[in-house]
Amino acid sequence: MLRLGLVASTPIGEAYARALSQLPAAELAAVAAVSSRCGPAVRAGASTRPADLVALPSLEAVVLASGLAEPYPLIRRALIHGKHVLAAGPFALTIDQVRRLAALAERRGRLLMFAEERTLSPSFALLADMIRGATRPCLHYIRLLDVRPRQAEAAPDAAAVAAEDLALCARLVERRPRSVSAVAGGPAGGSLEAAFVTLVYPGGLVASLQVSVSESWEARQLVASMAGRTLMLDELDYRTPLRVVSASEWTRRDAAGAERCGRAAWRTNSLALPAEPVDPTLEQCRRFVEAVAGGRAGAADGELWSQVARLWEAAERSMALAGAPVPLETRPRLQELKGQTPHLHVIRGRARRGHSISPRPALTLVSA
Repeated sequence: MLRLGLVASTPIGEAYARALSQLPAAELAAVAAVSSRCGPAVRAGASTRPADLVALPSLEAVVLASGLAEPYPLIRRALIHGKHVLAAGPFALTIDQVRRLAALAERRGRLLMFAEERTLSPSFALLADMIRGATRPCLHYIRLLDVRPRQAEAAPDAAAVAAEDLALCARLVERRPRSVSAVAGGPAGGSLEAAFVTLVYPGGLVASLQVSVSESWEARQLVASMAGRTLMLDELDYRTPLRVVSASEWTRRDAAGAERCGRAAWRTNSLALPAEPVDPTLEQCRRFVEAVAGGRAGAADGELWSQVARLWEAAERSMALAGAPVPLETRPRLQELKGQTPHLHVIRGRARRGHSISPRPALTLVSA
């Protein structure tokens, strides 16, 4: 039985409290409510402050479903106290923060997992399998719309929502973009209320992200345009979350080209539906608990979120340049070479007359 603590706020904290209570291999032993608006499922167990909860010696793991604007200090504190951590967003971390947390978790022998509930639905799994099974010329572009309504409390900022959407793109397109361009929306000098990000991949594939946290409605839609068909995922449409609109008749065999599809979908003309609904939050908690119990360090996803942080930092640089594309590094930075000795080329230069006080020619060292 894995004893867990939960740092919760509404509404994500309520979902995780319900999910953890359904797992027979886990015991929700302590809860810290960040928000006063948390429902009874959270308030009933609220007993301590978040900083104190992650330090409790009786807990083996903690789930951070708090929607904190700055989750880094709390995640770091939990790892220092020897806790396995499931961090649920949305939130935005810098690439240095992700690397420090991943390195700390590795040194302490603990699992650090970033929650990705949106990728665990059958509809997303089917869409991802169809995209990965397509050849590069067949996939034309990906368009993602993410609108979160205004809320007085516990509303994520645009950077956090954009980071979550960049993680979706990283799961769908397992390649590094060639360049990132972005423009910001919102009042001059005010907080970021909207972001419009474009990723350009080698081969011409384009992913366009439109994110807003200042509107009064909600939308989470993903469109993938492919040769002969269009895939449309609407996460808020519970009756028909995934549509496959084809220019010609397509078969179940086409959609089930990956092993994860199996019996998860059925066909009626050009419409694909998940056969059995799945609670993504419950599935995320189950994977975390099973990974901790099985000692599977490979379940850590720090590398993916380092890539996400790199993409968002490039987007912020592009915003500062009025939307100019920012190329991504094709070679690792010097601090990433991990002790490798860089190659040096020696270029012998001829000293100019009258300015040399040494008989030896000048040397210029250029790093490769």
